[in-house]
Amino acid sequence: GFMITKGSTLTEIYTYFIGKLIELLKSEKKIDKTVFLSDGAKIHTANFYRSIYTNRIGFIRLPAYSPELNPIELCWSKWKREVKRGGTIYGEDDLIFRIARASNSITPKDCKAWLKHTISFYKKCFLRQNLY
Repeated sequence: GFMITKGSTLTEIYTYFIGKLIELLKSEKKIDKTVFLSDGAKIHTANFYRSIYTNRIGFIRLPAYSPELNPIELCWSKWKREVKRGGTIYGEDDLIFRIARASNSITPKDCKAWLKHTISFYKKCFLRQNLY
């Protein structure tokens, strides 16, 4: 699922979204196959960690400043590029259209490639080797 809000994503909005996502995963019986990655952003609060722990969800906390270890960063890159495609955004309706178009442009093939790319860095990370 996804959610559109106006303005910045506040801790309360993020916590609400994660709660709804956990409910969805439970209802589809996929919670035991779920792993959350956290990049240490400020909005990942104690409530977020409590939800993860309480629901026995797999969890990986990434080192600070490590976008190459987080596949969502590659997703956001494509998504933002797609939203910006076409230049100036003319009002809220145009923005919503572009968000929908960008969201629909992300394919399962993209996701698999992003996971493969980030996983390729994990072994080096665990061995404390330089990533590049």
